[in-house]
Amino acid sequence: MSTKKRRKFSPQEKIGAVRQVLSKAKTASEICRELTIHPNVYYRWQNDFLEGARERFESTKRGRKSTRQAKMIEKYEHEIQRLNSVITEVVKENVELKKKEWNLMKGGHCSEEHKKEILTDMEITQKRTGWGKMKLCLLYGVTKSTVHRWEKESKHPPEKRVGRNPYEILDEEVRKVIEYRTSSDERRRISHKKLTYMMIDEDIVYLSVSSVYRILKKHRLLGPSYKEKGDAGDEYAEKPAYVHHHWHVDIAYVKIYGEFFYLVAMLDGYSRFVLGWKLMLDMTKQSVTLFAQKVCDEYPEATPKIIHDNGSQFVSHEFKNLLRENGCFDIATRVRHPETNGKIERFFGLVRQEALGPNSPVTLFSAEKVIEEYVRYYNNTRLHSSIGYVAPIEVFKGTHEEIFTKREQKRAEAKKKRIEINRMRRLNTAEALPA
Repeated sequence: MSTKKRRKFSPQEKIGAVRQVLSKAKTASEICRELTIHPNVYYRWQNDFLEGARERFESTKRGRKSTRQAKMIEKYEHEIQRLNSVITEVVKENVELKKKEWNLMKGGHCSEEHKKEILTDMEITQKRTGWGKMKLCLLYGVTKSTVHRWEKESKHPPEKRVGRNPYEILDEEVRKVIEYRTSSDERRRISHKKLTYMMIDEDIVYLSVSSVYRILKKHRLLGPSYKEKGDAGDEYAEKPAYVHHHWHVDIAYVKIYGEFFYLVAMLDGYSRFVLGWKLMLDMTKQSVTLFAQKVCDEYPEATPKIIHDNGSQFVSHEFKNLLRENGCFDIATRVRHPETNGKIERFFGLVRQEALGPNSPVTLFSAEKVIEEYVRYYNNTRLHSSIGYVAPIEVFKGTHEEIFTKREQKRAEAKKKRIEINRMRRLNTAEALPA
């Protein structure tokens, strides 16, 4: 069944049809037959036409009067805005001057007398300006909750109480930290972070790093300043995720009694465990390759990424063939950028500072013995900051998580004990106060 499409008429066609009927050029029925529309449609057009004409005549009569009123309203609105801005500036200047007198600090800390003055002044300002409490709080630099607390305290003053922090460090703990710090020259030189975890492991005190720092700073026992770690920028982006993921290898010059020797070492990047080292008379590619082969033979199950610099020993065919045969991946660092291989560089620095420097060996045999003892100490005893202040052997074996758990348990127990002692002290102090 076909449906006839409905015809649409433009405004001009509608107005033309109505004009022909009003001018009696045609009758309404003729227009309806000509346009094939229902008479009701035409009469609706005619009503709309006449209604629009009436509105047009009425708007013309009151046009001048409404325009004049609109201009006056706009003028008054601009004047009100100007006066509001002036009032705001004056109120702000007045409040800033009063804030200096009140010595109002960040967080709403001030004396009780000034609190009452601030509340009174805020009430007066609110009555004069009609501003809301939130806007007044921003103006006076205090939070809405602080104002509410002041109002509550002014109506119902709190009872006199003895203020004591339940987490306050005990005097006995402070004394133990100072005694441990000053017990030897070696402990005076180490950082406060390492000192914190040494005391936890040795069951001296169980405090956080920040608490130990504050105690040492207060008693001027922080020791020598340590350089902050610099941003390597282009260091090797992929961090090691497990043991034997990255191995770092490098060669360092070692001066012993006026002669130079060559210290080659290989270190696990995840645990910082020294896998092997050797003090050599030369640094040829054959010597370095033999050393690397020895380390790979000790850990046959490992297939790490070997990270090294661009020295001739490490870019030689012999060294690359060795890595390929042992299933290792060859990773060369950025040229003239030692930070990329900074883990092994740091180890060499520690060998010079903590082993060779203090002991000053005079022969190759004595130097090897000193380095051997230091590597044993470094792997099994020395706390390393980059792995959570545990010995590298703990991470290498996977037992470091147990140490972390024990440390947290010791801290939690000491925290409970500290809260109980401070609570008892507070009760004793309150009972001693006069009624």
